[in-house]
Amino acid sequence: MEFLTLPLCGILKTILNPLIFVLAGYEFVQYYKSHSRLKKLKNKIDVLLGPKRKSKKVKAEGPKQYSTQITSELVLNWDEFDAFCEQYQEDSIIISRFSMVIQLFPLFGILGTVAGLYYAMNTNQGLQNAQDMYVGVRFALSSTVYGIIWAVVFKILEVYLNSYFINYIEDSIGRFKDKYNEEKGIALGVEPK
Repeated sequence: MEFLTLPLCGILKTILNPLIFVLAGYEFVQYYKSHSRLKKLKNKIDVLLGPKRKSKKVKAEGPKQYSTQITSELVLNWDEFDAFCEQYQEDSIIISRFSMVIQLFPLFGILGTVAGLYYAMNTNQGLQNAQDMYVGVRFALSSTVYGIIWAVVFKILEVYLNSYFINYIEDSIGRFKDKYNEEKGIALGVEPK
């Protein structure tokens, strides 16, 4: 198998760095999809949890005099909440895909490092040895740098999605469930805590 390693490292030297950039482009698309879907879900849960305003006419002191009274109350629609939870689960697949691909960047960087160093150390002896060694080391370092840079960039974007959208949505789902349990307890005659 030793005779296959050097040609394989030569192939990796040619395709790995462009592959890292293609993967970065794919990851930007996944980030955009995740961001737009999470933004829609955040807006939807805000609408579901927001108070609904109702207005009604109240008879004033004089004859044929009415005033409008606006009240706010929380009207929970459990069917809409179930539909929201189903949509959140479906959209979580895209978000998970974005998070999983981030793990590939450092791995590709390490693969490039090992392949480049192997290529640099095992090239044929002769006048081109110094040039081949330089090419191998340059490939090793560039793939490591590209892998780490893209991993850091996308990890920062993942932290942004988690802190700004996902934590908010999951906290809102928890509040919605607490309100459901409270209403269920009142319907069963149990005093809320």
